Amino acid sequence: MARPGPVLLFLAAVCACLAVGCLATTVTGSEARERATLEAMPTEAAALPSLRVVYTEYTGANIAVWMTHAADLFRKHGLDVTLAQRNETGAFEALANDEVEVVVGSGTAALAAAAAGTGLYFVAGLVNTSPYRLMVVPGIEDPADLRGVRLGVGRPHSAQEEATRAALQALGLTPGDDVPLLQIGSAAERFAALEAGVVQGAAVVPPDTVLLARLGFQTLVDLQVRGAEAPSTQVVVAERLVREDPERVQRFVDALLEGIALAKHEPALAKRVLRYYLYTDDEAALDATYALFVERLLSRTPFPPERALRQGWTRLMEQGSVAEPRPVATLIQRHFVQAAIDSGLLGRLYDGR
Repeated sequence: MARPGPVLLFLAAVCACLAVGCLATTVTGSEARERATLEAMPTEAAALPSLRVVYTEYTGANIAVWMTHAADLFRKHGLDVTLAQRNETGAFEALANDEVEVVVGSGTAALAAAAAGTGLYFVAGLVNTSPYRLMVVPGIEDPADLRGVRLGVGRPHSAQEEATRAALQALGLTPGDDVPLLQIGSAAERFAALEAGVVQGAAVVPPDTVLLARLGFQTLVDLQVRGAEAPSTQVVVAERLVREDPERVQRFVDALLEGIALAKHEPALAKRVLRYYLYTDDEAALDATYALFVERLLSRTPFPPERALRQGWTRLMEQGSVAEPRPVATLIQRHFVQAAIDSGLLGRLYDGR
């Protein structure tokens, strides 16, 4: 199922809610039918510095960027942001070809792109652990039952594919050899494949964890509970932009930090944004999504996770995707988040100072 982004009507409704304190707006059927429009529309306002941003998955891990965009916080911080969705391959190809300046997606995919010569930097880490559960059909009780069972995975180096491999290795199984992996593009397509019995398990996050549990699927491995470090959702910026216009990057990071604060302060509003992007009205599933991604995983100070990125590079070497070690620290720019802290922005957002 295609999931394009919000239209002006939704943005206006959300911004109106913020202005008057209303928290009761919902997405109408007519708005849902307009999801085929672009996520950012041209306006007649004075021209602002532009920024082309893509995210790679329809997952609650992107609540920070969705919230920031829906509440028009990018414009508040002096940016005209165009927001769209592409898969990992397309996103990092677009970054390499100067078609976009920012990718919000898998840190492992970004490392693979850097190894292939794409100039990029990690400037923020939105989800620095693996939020996935490996869920399987009823009757699979232990690792031995998984042998020969098909699991659905995303594209190579996606956060979901990396999580599937990590879960199998935690169970003492070899991905691909002991357990066949069937590449299925999106989370929605993997969910449909699970329902249809095409695959018997997959690594999933809320809201799918809640919906699958109702269908009898059970959790074999919960990577988040295990504290599995992983650069699951990172903010990756073109090296050229960091070098030539760091002020635009700083404005983007400042806006994101305000979006994170808004998501934490206004759970009802955040859940409406999640409902819109994730195509579900299931309150229990939305509650679980908010609880995991906003309350538990989304940090007020989202520094890029150097250790998890080093581990990601090591995994790429083990898989044969990269040939040589690399000082991953050279790909990390922590000072944008630090500058937001030093400016007093977090104090104003959380303490009212």
